[in-house]
Amino acid sequence: MKRLWPDTFVEEVTLARNISLLRKALGDAPGQDQSQYIETIPKRGYRFIAEVEEILSSRTETTKNVERPKSIRGAWIAVLALVVVLAGGATIWRLSRNPGPLLHSLAVLPLENLSTDSGQEYFADGMTDEMITDLAQIHSLRVISRTSVMQFKHTKKSLREIATALGVDAIIEGSVSRSGTIVHITAQLIDVRQDRHLWAASYDCQIAHLSSLQNEVAKAIADQVRAKLTPEEDARLSNRSPQNPEAYDLMLRGEFLRSRMDRDAERQKKAISLFEQAVAIDPNNARAWAGIGQCYAALGGDFGTEDPKVMRPKARAAIAKALELNPELPEAYIASGWLKMFDWDKQGAEGDFRRAIELSPNNSEAHRRYAFFLRDRRRFDEAIKEDRLAIDLAPLDIMPQILLSLIYEDAGLLDKEIEQVRRVLELDPNYKTAYLRLGNVYAKKGQWADAISSYEKVKQTDPLGYLAGVAWTWAMSGDKAEAKRAKSELLEFSKHNHVSPYYFANYEARFGDREAAFKWLEKAYEERDPGIVDLGQEDNFAQMRSDPRFQKLQRLVAHDWEKRSSPVP
Repeated sequence: MKRLWPDTFVEEVTLARNISLLRKALGDAPGQDQSQYIETIPKRGYRFIAEVEEILSSRTETTKNVERPKSIRGAWIAVLALVVVLAGGATIWRLSRNPGPLLHSLAVLPLENLSTDSGQEYFADGMTDEMITDLAQIHSLRVISRTSVMQFKHTKKSLREIATALGVDAIIEGSVSRSGTIVHITAQLIDVRQDRHLWAASYDCQIAHLSSLQNEVAKAIADQVRAKLTPEEDARLSNRSPQNPEAYDLMLRGEFLRSRMDRDAERQKKAISLFEQAVAIDPNNARAWAGIGQCYAALGGDFGTEDPKVMRPKARAAIAKALELNPELPEAYIASGWLKMFDWDKQGAEGDFRRAIELSPNNSEAHRRYAFFLRDRRRFDEAIKEDRLAIDLAPLDIMPQILLSLIYEDAGLLDKEIEQVRRVLELDPNYKTAYLRLGNVYAKKGQWADAISSYEKVKQTDPLGYLAGVAWTWAMSGDKAEAKRAKSELLEFSKHNHVSPYYFANYEARFGDREAAFKWLEKAYEERDPGIVDLGQEDNFAQMRSDPRFQKLQRLVAHDWEKRSSPVP
């Protein structure tokens, strides 16, 4: 680059981005034994490796023996390669000595994987997550969450289009490559409003010292956008210890599986295995312990595929270990708050969610989980406000969008819920939870055919949601024959899968079988099923409220809420 562009500043990430665009245009796969046209030479640059054939231009020479398609293709590829180099040369800027402009929001795009091994994609994603996590701690800056930026991985959209979709002033883009234990990272900060490059840098370091490097990058970016760091934020961005390279790599692999947007139960189990290998090597890896806890909590709650009585104790133990090792780990507080909700520790849960937001104010998941808690406590105005913060930080993430529909439903705003679910389906027409929410709200409105039709759309992809939904709907409708059939199918399903006893309690209560309903309610109470907290609000139990057993159960639930509560920090 010095030979081609003397006396000017050209950041290598610009060249890397153009090479990446060219590879995409040619359908070329970067990586050893995969590239057909452009080879990456670690620490040196790029080499054009496709066969090039010279075409004689003499007018008198026959063209019968010339393989035109292959020759012309080779020539055009060579021309395109030259265009890329010229494009890289055109993207030149001089470093400004003036302080950067005041920026209020930014997004970190997925770092380009420039390693010769395409299997290092998890490492590039991990470096992107680390950068987002560091910057998300800065209160004075709005940083878009991972779930939204990852949708622009390998995109062909322009930076301006991406910035508009995310509603940000600036974008950070870059690349990462890894050779053995050496990591090479490039990054540049672009003010999209003015189409101006503000800062660029490249770094080389050992994996063991990667945390210190990540802190350095975050502080450099904060300085460029003139973000005001509190003393606590500055300390957190400065104090990271060296880490075991092998354990760190396993932790990144586990996080790659755990945080996938299309995550499923089997992936969570594979992630647990990777996290456990990490803590076996480095027992002080707090992030890996937090990952174990998050996966177990998901398996015993979010996914509902495993017995919560088995999963939640494992989750609690792992999260406690993570917080013991690092009392300032936001992810651990989010998971801890979620678990305390299931333990009916309302004040403990709220304290954990608030602490997570305090440590990482740009963490969309923290705001979303807290909004769910507020909705569970029927503090609907607060819940809507908190969930809208989550949406603002993750404008393309479906999770806070669908949660808003649930808050509307519990607040009795059924028409608003339908509108919100339709917005979700505009983002993803195949999102199964949206159809479950539609089925639920249509059943509440007495639109039985619409409810069943909505549930039918997830019959194959979410059998539990489908079976529970249709059983509840037929029970609501008063069609005993269909309800009995649906209940039988749900009971059969429950023999091999965990099903909330609260589903069956609702069903039995609807048809007036009090004894069966109480049996299922007692089981729900023993499991600390979150649904039972709203026992007094459920219409299906209206005929049971005068029963002394029902009143006693309500008192027990209320007492346990208070007994398990701990002071808010």
